[in-house]
Amino acid sequence: MSAAAFAADFFARVDSLDVDDLGERFTDDVRMQAANMPALQGVDAVVTAFTAGGAAFESMTHTIVGVWTGTWERGEVISVEAVVNYNLVDGRHVTLGATSTLRLIDGLVADYRIFYDPSPLAPPA
Repeated sequence: MSAAAFAADFFARVDSLDVDDLGERFTDDVRMQAANMPALQGVDAVVTAFTAGGAAFESMTHTIVGVWTGTWERGEVISVEAVVNYNLVDGRHVTLGATSTLRLIDGLVADYRIFYDPSPLAPPA
């Protein structure tokens, strides 16, 4: 599968908010770091975080604007730039830019880093 096809499939799974389907794309010991939040380790921790985060969204849509590839010592790296549209359960609509780095081992995400500013998603004071 090409890097662009992998990215499209992966973010379609993210956008579906179906965490079981998304979990199939991770290694058992996946590491995920989003913005300046603490890193998570293991597929169960990552799926739990997506479940909790998904409760705040009516929907989420990634529009991919760029895909780049490289390598790390254990396999392929796919970097994805996207515009993400969030429809929040509180009725707000928020659009954010995000870049994600997906480090793969045997076609599964072993390290997932999300670079974005999540502050606009916080509930209004």
